[in-house]
Amino acid sequence: RGPACVELLPTTDAGVCLSLLRLLDCMLSHYSRREALVVGGHQLPEETMQCGGACRDSSAAGALSHTAMQGSAGASLAVHLDQITLFALAWSVGASCDASSRQQFSEELRRLAIQADLGAALPPSGSHVHDFMYSLQEGSWVLWAHSAPTFAETTQSTALYEEMFVPTAESTSICTLLGHLLPCGKHVLCAGPPGSSKSTTIGAFLNSLSIHCYDGHLSWAHTRVAL
Repeated sequence: RGPACVELLPTTDAGVCLSLLRLLDCMLSHYSRREALVVGGHQLPEETMQCGGACRDSSAAGALSHTAMQGSAGASLAVHLDQITLFALAWSVGASCDASSRQQFSEELRRLAIQADLGAALPPSGSHVHDFMYSLQEGSWVLWAHSAPTFAETTQSTALYEEMFVPTAESTSICTLLGHLLPCGKHVLCAGPPGSSKSTTIGAFLNSLSIHCYDGHLSWAHTRVAL
């Protein structure tokens, strides 16, 4: 990052480095042999690693169970480590950049990765790193747009138009990151301009979680001071 990158919210170098390490910790936890998670001081069963609903249909949404990992391309950490690190870099250090700045961040990340002999671990050349997710199941980079769950139109005649949630590449990326971070007890701040579907996307993700493991509460703060 640099002066040329415009952030949605101001961050510090220490803060984004901590975000990077937290995301790496969550993604690499799939390879640990823990029998349970500890979230908020409470021990939760292994099944809480799975998220359901609209996010569950995404190939990378949520944290993968150890059983699924054993039969997938994720059997060897060494195969995925470079790609996981680059993905975490893009969605921590580069996550706070606005749309135009992400292009500059993507180009700089590619330059540094190639310089470090990690060019083969990058998404396809000529593409934007934020347009891709790294799928641990498939062992490859996949476009967010191709990972979005299929929209299932509600059959309820009383459903309001504004209550319908249509998955997009952006909402899929948010759900996937939430699926990695929340089961590991990490806090998440989703920043964006008014009307960009932040609350709708987060609400859809929370509604997809098992009610036996999570109790979701939505609240609104109209000013930054209230936060």
